[in-house]
Amino acid sequence: MVEQAAGELAVDLDRLVADAVEEIATRVPDYTRALQHAGEDPSALVAGALGLMLQGLRDRDLLSRVRPVVREMGRTRSEVGVPLDALLEAITIVRAHLSRAFERAARRQGATENAILVGIQRLERVETTMVVQLARGYMDAMHERSRNQRHLMEAMVAVAAAVNRPVELSEVAQSGLAAIVKSTNAEAGALYGRPDRIATKLQALRDVGAEYVLLNSPGGLPSLRRFAKELMPAFSGEPALQTAV
Repeated sequence: MVEQAAGELAVDLDRLVADAVEEIATRVPDYTRALQHAGEDPSALVAGALGLMLQGLRDRDLLSRVRPVVREMGRTRSEVGVPLDALLEAITIVRAHLSRAFERAARRQGATENAILVGIQRLERVETTMVVQLARGYMDAMHERSRNQRHLMEAMVAVAAAVNRPVELSEVAQSGLAAIVKSTNAEAGALYGRPDRIATKLQALRDVGAEYVLLNSPGGLPSLRRFAKELMPAFSGEPALQTAV
């Protein structure tokens, strides 16, 4: 019954895509703007996510095969400047649309409550896998940028030595951030406690030029979503880099 309902939805994919794109444009405008700025079509990407979730309804072994593809998608989204929180919210909207459509289709076909629950749980598992792999793709992109920044710092120091002049902090703050973090013990780098305490630590990182933080939340998606809702808006603007004179 799950597979039959998924087949019905595949026939109506264009309408599902249009509805999801409209809601994403309203609720997550940063996602739509970033894609349009990069010259990409939000509808095509939503169609891809919906198609993947529909496949997950029909193929329980799909998740193990698509992880590298979704991870690469996350890396490329990072490179074109799509905020991770906006991307994850867009994925949640796509899954919610598909869950509602699946339930309606399954009920029309006389599915039992248990069959409907199985289908919705499969969609949630696909969403969780996509979220994890997209986040890993963002981490891949940030690691690559960090390597490039370290190489830039080393080159700048070498040039500065050759011309016998000091390197200004403002020139190397970004590329030297990895060294700052490395010299800090784990306790100082932990983000825990009340939102205002976490915000203070994030502001300290921002003040030395940090543009990204990597989060590993034992609380899973609920904790990440709370972080995105309660803390990220305060840091959505450009960081003001503070340099020594």
